Amino acid sequence: MSDAFDAALPPPYSGSWKQAERASPEDSPRLTSYQAPGGDAIHFILKSFRFSGGQSMDTAEYPFGGLWSNETLNEKPQGLQIDGFIRGAEYIQTRNALIEALRVTTDDSAPGFIDFPFWGRFPIVVQNYEISESADEKGQCALSLVFKRAGASIAERADSPPGVAASQSSMSTAFENAVEDLEAAAISCFEQTLSNNSAGILEQAMAGGGVDKAVNSIGQTVAEVSSNEAGAEKILSQGFGQIKLTLLNSLGRMQAAKTRLNTISSEINGITRLTSQLIRAPGQLARSLFNAIASIAAGLAEMKNSAASYLPAGSTGASARAGAGTGEAGGKSSYPAPAQNSEKSVLLHFLSASSFTLSSAPLTVRQEASQKAVENLYRTAAFIAAGNILAQLDSSFQKTEGYWKLFEKLESSIDKNDPAVYAALENVRICASRILSARDLSSEKKRRFNAPLPLLYIAQYLGCDEDKLRELNSIADSFVIKGGVLYV
Repeated sequence: MSDAFDAALPPPYSGSWKQAERASPEDSPRLTSYQAPGGDAIHFILKSFRFSGGQSMDTAEYPFGGLWSNETLNEKPQGLQIDGFIRGAEYIQTRNALIEALRVTTDDSAPGFIDFPFWGRFPIVVQNYEISESADEKGQCALSLVFKRAGASIAERADSPPGVAASQSSMSTAFENAVEDLEAAAISCFEQTLSNNSAGILEQAMAGGGVDKAVNSIGQTVAEVSSNEAGAEKILSQGFGQIKLTLLNSLGRMQAAKTRLNTISSEINGITRLTSQLIRAPGQLARSLFNAIASIAAGLAEMKNSAASYLPAGSTGASARAGAGTGEAGGKSSYPAPAQNSEKSVLLHFLSASSFTLSSAPLTVRQEASQKAVENLYRTAAFIAAGNILAQLDSSFQKTEGYWKLFEKLESSIDKNDPAVYAALENVRICASRILSARDLSSEKKRRFNAPLPLLYIAQYLGCDEDKLRELNSIADSFVIKGGVLYV
């Protein structure tokens, strides 16, 4: 099918059934017809037509009176069932011609067409047909035809994964929305954990033996709450101080303009600014962490998008980047181009957060819970940062596959007891996977050269662009290349 797939009904001949049946009172009634791919239309008499569709459902049933939940997965394929007749002096020739037409292979890219007076023209795929004759009804035969409406072919889906109408911009928007949902869920979970720690002592006092006992121990309860808040303040101060040092370590792996680095450094230092005043508002503390993470990802994206400013005038691609910063004539920049491994170095730094732990030693159960909440919050922030970098990273299939395994390991290290966090984490992973799948990284191939060869010869031999070879391989010397070479 050359047109984009659309599951809507085809336009009928007319909104009036009389005009749909006959173009004018003088014309003969329109007949139903089937046309095979590349063939002629074969007409027959329609007796009945049944059109079917619906929604595919995933129904979850729950025990102990939990009833059930329905989740819509997709629209079901549309089905067409037809009963009709072939009559007339030449019905045998028409019958045989229809059977031969139905035998022609049909699929989504080369469908047949069924044409109805009252419905219009459907592209279809033949599923089943049956021709029956009766000895006491000579001169005619009965038809029973079953079709599936033609959908989107595999080739069309490969051109625009995941889904027919998906685009790079829509996938990026979906990823951004998923990140926002995860941030909101993580902040809410962090606030709830710290709030439960403060409220837990008073609840235990009230449940320990009635009102009198609770009143007698009110002084002790207040002291415990005060001690708990002091311990939480210490855990948060030390924990976010360690997180700040970790983020500054990632900043040290970036080579960018001084103004950009200063901006990111200011966001990171803002994490521990006035920490003691934010103990009673942990959500603000968590938001400052996500803001710092977002500034790092934005800084990497800006470095990548502004790389052209380091190129010689009129030059593009990796070959131009290799010559940038030489100080030669022709408008070349006197500054060296940013290191091409900044993204990968920062990405690996965040992917290693699966083993991140705070160095402080908690003294109580509630302090331990607060410490785990801080560790889990940083791992979630690192997961978001890694997802942002992966979504914009240009790397080979093998390297991307390795990064993805570390990405999944980082996800598994995050506490998913909160249902909202669990759902948001899964959504971020799915959106990142779709963006990477759209790049078709698996189409890369590898060829080994035992003798040293120049880059231009290899590019011509493999039929791959020189700049693409530089992106996929670490090429230090364009004149002496030996060993395994990735290409597409």
